[in-house]
Amino acid sequence: MKSFKSLFQRRFAGSIRVLLILLSVNQAFGAHPVSNAHSEQFQETPFFQRVKISLVSNIQLYNETLIAFIEGATDGMDDQYDAVKLDGNTNISLYSYLGEEQMAIQALPPLSNERIVELGMNSSGTGLHQLRLSQFENFPNSVLIYLEDLQEGISANLRLNDIYTFTPGSMNLEHRFRLRFTAPMDLVAIPAGCDQQNGSLTFSNPSALNIDYSLINTANSQEVFSGNSSNTEILFGNLAGSIYHLEISTGDGYTFIFAVEIESTQSNGVFAGAGSATIRPGETVQLYAVSDGPVDWFLSDGTLMGSGPEISWVFEQAGVYEVRAVTGSGDCGSSALINVYVTPEPATGIDNLEKRNCIIYPNPASESAQLLFASDLIPGNVQVKMHDLNGKVVWNCTVEANANSKINIPLKGLSSGLFAITVSGEQFQSTLRLLVE
Repeated sequence: MKSFKSLFQRRFAGSIRVLLILLSVNQAFGAHPVSNAHSEQFQETPFFQRVKISLVSNIQLYNETLIAFIEGATDGMDDQYDAVKLDGNTNISLYSYLGEEQMAIQALPPLSNERIVELGMNSSGTGLHQLRLSQFENFPNSVLIYLEDLQEGISANLRLNDIYTFTPGSMNLEHRFRLRFTAPMDLVAIPAGCDQQNGSLTFSNPSALNIDYSLINTANSQEVFSGNSSNTEILFGNLAGSIYHLEISTGDGYTFIFAVEIESTQSNGVFAGAGSATIRPGETVQLYAVSDGPVDWFLSDGTLMGSGPEISWVFEQAGVYEVRAVTGSGDCGSSALINVYVTPEPATGIDNLEKRNCIIYPNPASESAQLLFASDLIPGNVQVKMHDLNGKVVWNCTVEANANSKINIPLKGLSSGLFAITVSGEQFQSTLRLLVE
């Protein structure tokens, strides 16, 4: 049995809260301060889901009860939030149940599972009455609230019609109605791989509502899945990277839409070059790559030369060697091929631009950069290409290069990042790196 002291404290504190709160609904859930410390804490609580149910009699008597789902609240009595219903109005009263307690305000933990809240009421009227969903805030569209009339066997979706009309009838009004909140539905996306066709969506329907669904790819307005289900989970597979709309309709006609994006996994581009693509037997060649991912280096026979953005390698025999820089694997893999010429004769002319001091400046650059050829360069046609990290050519030119000549490389309109500049002749290829700010 409850002690008189405990009951008095709870009802006294609740009375203060309710008297202050019911003066104005804005005071209950709005920004107007009240003097009671518990009510102040209730108001200062940030974003939460809240419901106000109102009861209106045939002679326009009015009463209401408040329900909220708040982080930090419990299923029991929370002195900082909850308030017991006062016995002041004998003609009409509406409340929720917390055990045997009649509550004016009831705070519950955040809504994650289906929740039943029992309602009780009394009214001196005998004609038509209305229960109204007067406030329903901060709930996702996928949460439904049903008013269940146990006497009539009716479950009314208050999302569709926020007023339910009834007559008191013979059943005890203290246990005739209850609210059923459905668990939030969810739609989770799994990214598509580099083949762009193996993404998926998982739809969760924890309350197992009977729904009709239609999945639309917004890129082409094509319906890719449709059907009816009451399963708690539905998987949509083999989807391309795109934005999708999932339209959900409940059996009573309530409709809402999930919008979600399936991202496309992008392969890491790679661009490779050599400090000098023409060397003599026994000389060391410097190989480097530009990529967003890790890089492995291979000879044409599959020999692993090393890993990393830069490696050194010695070719002992003359010949033409294919070197491949590889990043990623499978559908998401990319590679770049370069040829290294190993000749028994000394490199001459412009075979080795690095040794002849072909430089690019300033580096980093923003507006433009200059490619400068050394003073001992032997004249000849040179092709210059600028590549981004995906290997796309963003600028190129072919010029007659002379000693001390310069080429202006325009950079306006390019995004910031690392670019590769290749300088190619008939028997050479050299790559420089340029950082655009």
